[in-house]
Amino acid sequence: MIQKTLFDRNHSYTPTAAISRRVDPPSSHEAAREITESGRRAKQKEFVHFLVDTHPGSTAAELAQLGDIDRYLVSRRLPELEGDGRILKKGKRTCRARGRTATIWEVA
Repeated sequence: MIQKTLFDRNHSYTPTAAISRRVDPPSSHEAAREITESGRRAKQKEFVHFLVDTHPGSTAAELAQLGDIDRYLVSRRLPELEGDGRILKKGKRTCRARGRTATIWEVA
């Protein structure tokens, strides 16, 4: 197997810094690479974006309930989508799913 670098032209480079930190153990970096390279991260982001688009003004916990997915998965993908410029924080309100003040999200 040939190790590709950032400067190789025939590959798609997707940084994993948003899902693993420099101080994380090697297993976290490996998991970040795997979820990104397998396409699961992109699919998760698309599904979370769909949920925000179809349920604007919802919190992460509400979106998780609506999509029948883990709240932590949603909470990881929302900031990534925000960083991509695809969604925006639109304020805070009491979350119907958890009863606590939480950020609400809308499509950019």
